[in-house]
Amino acid sequence: ETGYFEWLLTAERTSRRSISDIYPDVIEGLDRLKGSLKFGLLTNGAPDLQNTKIDDSGLREYFEVVVISGES
Repeated sequence: ETGYFEWLLTAERTSRRSISDIYPDVIEGLDRLKGSLKFGLLTNGAPDLQNTKIDDSGLREYFEVVVISGES
């Protein structure tokens, strides 16, 4: 039973970190607006998880400021 719980916990943590899907055309839209506007990103969640998602999605480069609640 303990082995199954550990497996389930690991699977949940892994899947949460891998969820970094973005809507179609977001990158293209950000590329078009990048030169004329400045963007900031505000998100709520565990900082290590949010940072992983932002980095894995490739979105960080589009934001001048990234603020994650709980991050000091």
